[in-house]
Amino acid sequence: MRLFESAGHEVEVQPLLDDGYLGELYKTGRRGWRWLATGYGRRLLNALRVRRFDAVICEQEVCPFLPAFIELFFQRLSSRFFVDYDDAPYANYSRWPIFGERFHKLWPLPRQSWLATINLAGYARQFARRVCVIPTVVDLPRYPNQRRVDASEDHSGGMDRTPPLLSI
Repeated sequence: MRLFESAGHEVEVQPLLDDGYLGELYKTGRRGWRWLATGYGRRLLNALRVRRFDAVICEQEVCPFLPAFIELFFQRLSSRFFVDYDDAPYANYSRWPIFGERFHKLWPLPRQSWLATINLAGYARQFARRVCVIPTVVDLPRYPNQRRVDASEDHSGGMDRTPPLLSI
């Protein structure tokens, strides 16, 4: 977003789920259906405004776990609809045969699909007209090195694993 804003573009962010959803998920371990219904309803209403924008960039999916025709509806409303995938979204549906061909239907339609890995791009190219690989990277200027580390010191790294935000 900062890249677009620094280039002089106005950016409007519309998350699917509110922070309250995450709070409830982390506190109780349950996914609050009230939050889901509100988020999906708001997203569907926002579809009516999509033509007002010069471009629409969607991270992953418009409405996860809903039928593909809803995603297709959004994509047809805007001729400049871009989809950004940094994970393999189709993997979320592997246990649900009803959604098996969801991405076969979705990937051909966006003006361009942006993917974070070469493997993901290879899969998408089976279905999509235009695929662009944009590697997911750390914004180094945002996290400046606070101290120089001696190469002889032991180092370790880790990854914070959070519960899936949405699964059925």
